[in-house]
Amino acid sequence: MDGFEFLVEFRKREDSAAIPVIVVTAKELTAAEREQLSGRVTQVIQKSAVQWDELEAEVHRLVAPHLPRGSSQEDEENDA
Repeated sequence: MDGFEFLVEFRKREDSAAIPVIVVTAKELTAAEREQLSGRVTQVIQKSAVQWDELEAEVHRLVAPHLPRGSSQEDEENDA
């Protein structure tokens, strides 16, 4: 099973609709592959296009709104 097949199966689950999916890939995606992902993922990030700290910040920005209160790094830092 590749990532595309996983995504199709994952999105069939009713409880997956609210879960953000972020694709981080080194592969240069074709137009057809981007079309397959369209509407099923929150964002596609090319590894070669970002530095590690930028990638970490972007993933946090996209995922944080979906985490329960008290689960984000910001909350942990505020509690310290």
